[in-house]
Amino acid sequence: MLLAIGGAATLLYRHHTRATAQPPLLSVATSNLSLSPRVTASAPGKVLVTGGYQVLEKPRRGIVVAGDARFHTSAQWKSTSVAAPSTHSNLDHVCYVVVRSGQFARTSCYEISSSSSKELCQVVSVPFYDDGTYHEPPSHNPYVHTTLVYCVTALMALMEQQYLTGRITTATTTAATTATPTPTPLQRFHHRASQGYLDITLNADNCFYSQQQVFAERQLPLLSSSYAKLEPFARPTTVSKTGLGSSATLVSSLVGALMMSVSNHTLPRQGTASSAATQRNVALAHQLSQLCHVVAQGKVGSGFDVCTAVYGSICYERYTPALLGRFLNGAEDQEAAPLTAQDILDVLDEEQWDHCALPFGLPTGIEMVLGDIAQGSSTPSMVRAFFCCGWLC
Repeated sequence: MLLAIGGAATLLYRHHTRATAQPPLLSVATSNLSLSPRVTASAPGKVLVTGGYQVLEKPRRGIVVAGDARFHTSAQWKSTSVAAPSTHSNLDHVCYVVVRSGQFARTSCYEISSSSSKELCQVVSVPFYDDGTYHEPPSHNPYVHTTLVYCVTALMALMEQQYLTGRITTATTTAATTATPTPTPLQRFHHRASQGYLDITLNADNCFYSQQQVFAERQLPLLSSSYAKLEPFARPTTVSKTGLGSSATLVSSLVGALMMSVSNHTLPRQGTASSAATQRNVALAHQLSQLCHVVAQGKVGSGFDVCTAVYGSICYERYTPALLGRFLNGAEDQEAAPLTAQDILDVLDEEQWDHCALPFGLPTGIEMVLGDIAQGSSTPSMVRAFFCCGWLC
């Protein structure tokens, strides 16, 4: 299941106002002071054991086993000496997010802006300096970009709701107190965003990508034991995915890291019992991950890979596709009203989610062993081909 490592610091609040000057490029350095502890969310890869393609249709179910290969996303607020205001004069600068993927030698800087708390955040990849090295925006990554748009929009809207509720509660409380009030998650977020940027690192375990060519170059046998001889998060010689659900685990772990670092949500830790509040946060992570994955892929899939990334091994029945289909229909229909933050909040309602995710485990003494055929695939194109042939009956 989705697991958390690390915590969050309490910081004082300083309001961030709209900037009007012409901005310099954001410049970051590895020696920057940290504004918060580093947190890490990791999500397991999946193997659909039964129910292939049938799981696309309710009420058919599939059994999905979570593997030991995981996708890890770390996040930490860091300070920067450069005050970099928004490049959009008609938008409020929200924050900068630097996303690093050492396995693919990619570093991206995203500026997140917003015209109002009711609209979706605008996320733009911008050039910046990293340890003195100039970086142009790399090629578009729809999974990272979409997750930043929808997840940050949702978390800011949820924090604003909490902030307004807290203000009303405080105003109606008659008991006087001299204690300094604890900063709300929204206040902590604005403080960190005004002082620095959110630094995110993406890492996938080596089993997510074929290592056959690496084994050949290092004269290692084609055995599972050879993976232990590779350095963690090795850079693939050729990018050939092994089908463990890298996109679903990337999105789910990124959502988890954003929830912990942006809005201070608590997620379960390995080997510890989860409270009711933590389980509600897990449900929120699942809903946001499903939404972000659907929009990034441009289709409403079954969602079993995302659900497994969040909950682990399960017997799964999908949710009703119309629940998230409106986010695709609204994007395609130019006459439709633009999507808003409230549209996202409306779908984050547990009663609307009619999926089933029953815990499942392999019997004692049985192991699941996979073979690497060194050939990746695209799930959306395979599903389209399957439906075009009319094989699902």
